[in-house]
Amino acid sequence: MEPKGFNLGLGFMISPMTILLASLLPLSVNNRPKKISKSDILLIIFLLLSTLSFLIFPYENTLYGILSLAEIIALYYLLRINISEDNHICQIFISILMFQTGLGLIQNILGRPIGILAESINITNPEGYTASEDINLFRITGTFGHPNFYASFLLVLYPFLFFYKSNNKIIGVFKYLVPVAIVFTYSRVAWVIFALFIVYQLFEKYKGKGFCLFKIEKKKLFVI
Repeated sequence: MEPKGFNLGLGFMISPMTILLASLLPLSVNNRPKKISKSDILLIIFLLLSTLSFLIFPYENTLYGILSLAEIIALYYLLRINISEDNHICQIFISILMFQTGLGLIQNILGRPIGILAESINITNPEGYTASEDINLFRITGTFGHPNFYASFLLVLYPFLFFYKSNNKIIGVFKYLVPVAIVFTYSRVAWVIFALFIVYQLFEKYKGKGFCLFKIEKKKLFVI
């Protein structure tokens, strides 16, 4: 990931999020969350499962992806500690997610990084990444240095948007745009995880109710 012409060592791993975490940590020492929610536990489980993937795919990109994911989850916990209203935390994450999604979709339209300072890929790979199957398939990265990191970020924050109750039409639109952005990362692991998430939500929705597939005349129904 580090450019060949540089020798930044561990300094190359420092991101704006790293600085934000370092500044929030001293403020969080004496604070404790009022309660542990189900999402807190699920995030830890997700991180542990992602860490296991490094044992299966012991590649440099996998390690960087796990570190990036750990930063995002750590930020969530620190915000949970320092912000009393859970709703405010959701709004912060949704705002970040909407920005990253919009940036990624613009990259897809242009077929290249936009060129703004926030895009770390301008340092590591100015021309961007393409899919291994077809060099004409541009992989979007948002502000991240690799499409897989970006896909992990979208997967972690999407549930905050998915379960957020709001009549705001823009938020409603982004509930559909985020999956589109995940598709254009061309991260097959992300596709599988997102598909499992959707299948699980459908199962929860129709569990115990019976899922009507189609009707045959009056009272004949095919039901799962």
